[in-house]
Amino acid sequence: MSRPTLRIIRHDAPDGSAKFDFQVWDPWGAAYTPQPGLPEALHTIDTMLDRVRQMWVAQDSGQSSLHDVPDPALPDDIEWAEFRVSAQANKVHETRNFDARHWRKAMGGRAGAVETTCNEVGYRPA
Repeated sequence: MSRPTLRIIRHDAPDGSAKFDFQVWDPWGAAYTPQPGLPEALHTIDTMLDRVRQMWVAQDSGQSSLHDVPDPALPDDIEWAEFRVSAQANKVHETRNFDARHWRKAMGGRAGAVETTCNEVGYRPA
């Protein structure tokens, strides 16, 4: 089953400041889609999760065409972190980042997954 995924990428500027890119994995298009910020990215995750869940509950044959997020292909000098969530009734949240590329179960559900992902790249939500 495909799991909607949020990725945050950190870009450091010469002046020491950081810029963050937010991307959501689109399991239908098999690509990351840019998002303007964290709130919008989380809303997109929720929308996709609802669609995937509806397919799962209805046992829709189209769910086999969904693509799960691939292994990261980012350069080693870029800091990034991701979390994904399953569409089953017992939602499981997992995280990974540039230092630990394997998925790990997040403690604290969605809030814990978001916090862990943000902390890994030094993003502080307003």
